[in-house]
Amino acid sequence: MSTRIRALLAAGCFMLLTGCASARTDAASFSEAKASSEASFSAGNAAVQAEAASEGTLTQADGYSISVITLLRTKNKNVRYLRFSGFGDEAAQKKWNDFYADAAYAAVGKAVSGDEIDDRFQVKTADASLISVYQENEYYFAGAAHPFTDVSTLNIDPETGVLKSLPTECDTAALAKDILAEQGYTITALDGEKSEYLTLDEVKNMNGITDEASLTALLNGFDLPADEKSGAVPDGWSYWEDGKVNLLFSVSHASGDWVVLHMDGSYRLSS
Repeated sequence: MSTRIRALLAAGCFMLLTGCASARTDAASFSEAKASSEASFSAGNAAVQAEAASEGTLTQADGYSISVITLLRTKNKNVRYLRFSGFGDEAAQKKWNDFYADAAYAAVGKAVSGDEIDDRFQVKTADASLISVYQENEYYFAGAAHPFTDVSTLNIDPETGVLKSLPTECDTAALAKDILAEQGYTITALDGEKSEYLTLDEVKNMNGITDEASLTALLNGFDLPADEKSGAVPDGWSYWEDGKVNLLFSVSHASGDWVVLHMDGSYRLSS
């Protein structure tokens, strides 16, 4: 993953979750960028302001809803964020709404004029006990030969707002065992397409996987940290769809930056 993509991700998605010194140092510049962005929207043309205020409901389930807000839409920048409503815990709802809004403002604040940004959201699961959201971001940095794609997910309890990360919810050792045995999953590109170039060897080589122990350790670093205190970028991401867990592994840019292992089961730990 490019340095600039990691910078955008760290500045946005993890600003609210990190307690490290580097994030505190960056807080002032982030606030300035957000204030500058807000001021430009207020002084900008009416069309952009109208887009920033528009909403579209992605899903409604069990008393809550998830909407997408367009923060900025221009010829080469489409920046949006999610808004939750109807959570059982209003403080948790505000935290995750701020999480997405601040990440969007950070992306706008750090992009330069020649950069292109396009982000998309999908709700993979929405029921009484789990919200599983997938975000895909495509970046084209001025002067780069090709665009880069980055992904992130959020898995939370809509009643409490508590994170449900892969290592807290799933048997990662069982996952590692089946993956290395090349059973119980299908590997595809982000768009769901299969390819002879998308192989387990590619995943292993790009992620330093040598055995079950190393893969288990990698899976234990997936998703936002359950303690919400680490400033580290996750080693990968997961989401649940139709009761099954899906794993997002980083791969080479030539292979599409990320691949998905669609597991045949949930691998959920017994409660």
